[in-house]
Amino acid sequence: FCRQRRQSAELRNTKYFAKSFWFRFLQKAEKKKAVSRTKKYEVFRQKFLVPLFTKSGGKGTFFVLKIRFSKKNGYLRIDIALIGTLLTNSGTIWMMVIPVKIAAVSYLNTVPFVYGIKHADNLCAELLLSPPASCAEAFRRGDVDIALVPIGTLKSLSGYTIVTDYCLGSAGGVRTVTLMSNSPLGAIRRVWLDGHSRTSALLVQILAAELWGIKPEWCEMEDYSVVEGAQEGDAFLLIGDKVFGYEGRFAYVYDLAVEWREATKLPFAFAVWVARKGTSYEQIDALQRALTFGVESIWEAVVEHGFDQKHYNAYEYLTQNIDFVFNAEKHSALQKFWNAGLKVEPRSNPG
Repeated sequence: FCRQRRQSAELRNTKYFAKSFWFRFLQKAEKKKAVSRTKKYEVFRQKFLVPLFTKSGGKGTFFVLKIRFSKKNGYLRIDIALIGTLLTNSGTIWMMVIPVKIAAVSYLNTVPFVYGIKHADNLCAELLLSPPASCAEAFRRGDVDIALVPIGTLKSLSGYTIVTDYCLGSAGGVRTVTLMSNSPLGAIRRVWLDGHSRTSALLVQILAAELWGIKPEWCEMEDYSVVEGAQEGDAFLLIGDKVFGYEGRFAYVYDLAVEWREATKLPFAFAVWVARKGTSYEQIDALQRALTFGVESIWEAVVEHGFDQKHYNAYEYLTQNIDFVFNAEKHSALQKFWNAGLKVEPRSNPG
């Protein structure tokens, strides 16, 4: 059950429930044998209405539904209209809907997206927040229907579609994907890679080969304490909110989005939204509107998540360093990144 605050959203979710869940159930039933309209309604009543009425304790006003079954172009169509409402003992209005499962990155740069999803009137979502690589893995395992995934993982996924007009990108300096060192580029002998995003690891390897002309030793950074014991010639790939804590501590800081633009004259998209094939248009459209609302409410998102109390200016970071729009230039950057990545790490399975 998901609590809905507005009757308009309540009606939309009723329609969505019927079309998304029982649409599939009844369509399968029709494939097995002919099912009469009376039988269809009986199934709907027993599987949906009766349990809902039982949940309410049999008290208050019940949902009165007008249901019409028809077939058009070989597909079963269900039209449903809400006439009444269900009042539980607490007086709360409830609707039965199937929440869409969404995975998003657990960093500051995703806060506007999270805010929009949580405050959307027409999107009931179960939200999973984790590092970039874990988002991709959750989508790969089938744990979620929609995910914000690093671009490097797209080639290793199957059965997905890039959706919405939004991404995590940067048109200039991104600030939170950096290579930090006390040695200049030419003196770097060893690079420690942040394991939270192999996409960023692949990006720094592309830049090392094609822009900087260096061939350091690549090491996985399993423990961040290695940063505290930096030796001469060491460099560290650091991503996410932890970067703010290391600012000012190294003599040389290379912003990978700035370096990418110098090499390609293009912006960069670090992560894009993908949906599993078969995800309904209504869900994707609702996500698009939720993300739009979030991007238009950045200050509210910053305050709600407590980032206005940090030692860094989160609002400035989100409005000046992060570019949320997935435009044609970022599409081009995506393809260029894939092509360059094949030269550096063929047959890779990045996250």
